[in-house]
Amino acid sequence: MKSVAIPVVVKVDNDGVTWVHTQTRRVINKDYDPMYHGTQETCGETVYDYEDIITAAIRGCREELGCPDLIPEKVIGADGEFFSTRSEDKILGLKPYYLVQQLKGPQPWMGLGFIVVISPDIEFHLDNDGEVSAHRWWRPIELLKNLQEKPDNFMGLHYPILIKVCQDFMEGKIHVS
Repeated sequence: MKSVAIPVVVKVDNDGVTWVHTQTRRVINKDYDPMYHGTQETCGETVYDYEDIITAAIRGCREELGCPDLIPEKVIGADGEFFSTRSEDKILGLKPYYLVQQLKGPQPWMGLGFIVVISPDIEFHLDNDGEVSAHRWWRPIELLKNLQEKPDNFMGLHYPILIKVCQDFMEGKIHVS
């Protein structure tokens, strides 16, 4: 099972409007993922051995948004603390935002979803490795409608997290300011 961090990038513009980010997935190695090329996704990042998943989430945003110096204003789902029972261990206890697991094809992924709030002034660039071909901002109601009406247009593992983020924003359960 591959552990992945799945940060959903959001911003609130100067008029107080919330925007949710997606990008177009470009699958470089079709053997790795033959299903989701050309779909909309949020950022996603494999967690390295012994890397904490919050660091992986932020690293994924920096890489896929082409913003190496990105510092989030807030990360929802990153409430936790580090523990140790002896000098040779380090454990992260975390209350995540959302958990998803791929139960069938294309990869045995399991990931924690986070909401990464960024400044509305940040400029995105295409990532260096070509995995992202376009960035798009949606109002939660518009994205939710597309998720519900055209689910095949979205990367499967990211799909439930995007639905939850949109629903939670629309129901007033998430406050980013």
